[in-house]
Amino acid sequence: MALTDSQKKLVQQSFVKVAVIADKAAELFYGRLFEVAPNVKPLFANTNMKEQGSKLMQMIGTAVGGLDRLEDIVPHVQALGKRHVAYGVKKEDYTPVGEALLWTLEQGLGADFTPDVKAAWAEVYGVLANTAIEAAYKQKMTPDEMKTKVGQEKKVDLTSYDLIGANLGGVSLNGTQLTGANLTGANLTNVDFSGATLINADLSGANLTNANLSHAKLVGTKLIGANLTAAQLPSAEMPECDLSGATLTAADLTGCNMKDTKMMGALLICSNLSGAKLDQANMTGAILTGANLTRASLVNANLRGANLTVANMEGANLEGAKLTGVIGYDQRPA
Repeated sequence: MALTDSQKKLVQQSFVKVAVIADKAAELFYGRLFEVAPNVKPLFANTNMKEQGSKLMQMIGTAVGGLDRLEDIVPHVQALGKRHVAYGVKKEDYTPVGEALLWTLEQGLGADFTPDVKAAWAEVYGVLANTAIEAAYKQKMTPDEMKTKVGQEKKVDLTSYDLIGANLGGVSLNGTQLTGANLTGANLTNVDFSGATLINADLSGANLTNANLSHAKLVGTKLIGANLTAAQLPSAEMPECDLSGATLTAADLTGCNMKDTKMMGALLICSNLSGAKLDQANMTGAILTGANLTRASLVNANLRGANLTVANMEGANLEGAKLTGVIGYDQRPA
């Protein structure tokens, strides 16, 4: 992290002028960010933006104040990068954030936002952003290294680790932090993920046959085309997951929260979804032959073209559900 003394001084001196209009600066920043990157606005849907703005300015102030001792702030920047993965931030989002920051500084500083000041801020932001990105998105580990880590540590943090195609069959990862991890195509048969956190992780194409995911947190997790045959997922938190084309034959999904989950074309033959929350789920073309959906909530779910032959729908709530072209279910709501 090489920054010149001149760059540090320009950034620190100019930030003093922006800090006095902190609330306005934060308002300008987020307004500009949502304008140039509207895709990030949903990440703040349940956020008090005034409080968020205060946190933003405090964070920038801490970073700017620490430029003279970079080695001290690096761990904090790295931790911040990892936390943002859990919020749904992608590494490409750092580019519009930088653009919005420079634009905000230009508005706040006016004529004092000289080419040298702009270049200094761009360099500082680049260094800090790259530090966060390196920590959050480029961690790699071999399966053997991971098994060693799991065996040595009681509480394992594998946030954002790259384990593409890893062979981890039978490994115990209960309670492990795997937020943002990439496990696409991995062999995860018989793996114990009970109580694990896999928020925004990517397990597309992974083999999770007989895996234990009970009480796991899989919010926003990608499981496209994954094999979850006979997997155990009772009481798992799975809202906004993508299970399109996944195989969940004979899987136990009792009491799961699968609100807004995508399951287009998924195979759920003889799966147990009793008491599951499937409100607004997209199950277009899904195969649910012989599935148990007793007392499941499917409010406003999309079941167009799904196959529900011999499925048990006793006590299921289908209020507002889309049932056009459904096969094997004749007891349509009035």
